[in-house]
Amino acid sequence: MPRNDRHAGAALPLNLGQALQGAFAAYQRGDWPEAERLCRLVLDAQADNFDALHLAGFIAAQTQRMPAAAALLVRAARVNPNHPEVHNNLGNALRAIGQPAQALASYERAAELQPAAPTAHYNRGVALWELQRYAEAVASYERALALAPDYAEACYNHGVALADLARFAQALASYGRALALNPDYAEAHNNRGVALWDLGQHAEALAGYEHALALAPDYAAAHNNRGNALHELERAAQALLSYERALALQPQYADAWSNRGVALGELGRRDEALASCALALALNPGYADGYNNFGNALAKIRSYGAALASYERALALKPA
Repeated sequence: MPRNDRHAGAALPLNLGQALQGAFAAYQRGDWPEAERLCRLVLDAQADNFDALHLAGFIAAQTQRMPAAAALLVRAARVNPNHPEVHNNLGNALRAIGQPAQALASYERAAELQPAAPTAHYNRGVALWELQRYAEAVASYERALALAPDYAEACYNHGVALADLARFAQALASYGRALALNPDYAEAHNNRGVALWDLGQHAEALAGYEHALALAPDYAAAHNNRGNALHELERAAQALLSYERALALQPQYADAWSNRGVALGELGRRDEALASCALALALNPGYADGYNNFGNALAKIRSYGAALASYERALALKPA
C-alpha cells in the first residue's frame, strides 16, 4: 500500500492537505471510491502531487483498471523517481497490460533503490520469465530467496523457471521447498507432478496431481495432467474421465481435447477420437503436439495421406 510520503516541494494549501489526509483515511477504512474522489480533488489543483498520484494509481490497480493505474503511476514515478514502492507498483501494472519489458525496467529500478527488498527481486524474476529469459529469472528468484528463505512463491517460481531450462530435478527440489513452507499450495503440488512426469516417475506424478486436486477440485490443469499420468500407466478409461473433467471446467482447453482424443483412440473409439483431436486444432491451430495426435487418429482409420500431412504440420511447427 502507498505510504503518505509526500515528495518535497511546495506545501499543500490547508484544504488540499486535509483532502489528501482524508483520501488516505478513506483508503484505510475500505472506502476506495471516496479515496479516489479526494485524490482527484487534489490532482485537479496540483497535478504533480506524488501521494495523490500514487494512491490513485494503487487503487486503480487493486480494482483491476490497469491501464489507468499504469498512467497514474508513470506520472508518480516522474515526480519522485527515487521511491521504490511506486516503481514496484508501476511494474505490476505494466505487466498486467502486457508490457513485461517496461515492467522489468521498473522492477530493476525498485531493486536498485531497495536492494534488500526480496519482493523487487521476485517481481524482476517474474518479468524476466515472461520475457523467456529463464536463466536470469532463476538468478533473480535466488536473490529473493537469499533475502527471504521462507518466500514460498519465490521457491515455486524458481521451480517453474528451472523446469523451462529442463533442469527437472532441481525444479522438483524447488517445488518441494515451496511445499515445505506451504503444504496447501495446490499449484506447487501440480508442478511437482509435472517435474516427476518429466523425470519419468509417472506413478509419483499421479500422486502429486491427486494431492493438488484434493486441495483444489476445480483445477482444470491438474485434471488434465492426472489424465496424462493415468494414460502413461495404461489406465485409459480413467484418463478419459480426467480429461472430461478438465473440459467440464474449461471447455476451450485445447490440450485436454487432444489428450481426450488419444484416450478415446486407445479405447477403440476412433471416430470420437478423430473429432476430439480435430476440435483441439480448431481451438489452437498452432498446437504442434495436437497435429501429431491428429495424425495418429487419422492413421488408425487408415487415412494415411491425411495423417502424413498432419505429421508434417507438427514438424513444421516444432522441428525435431
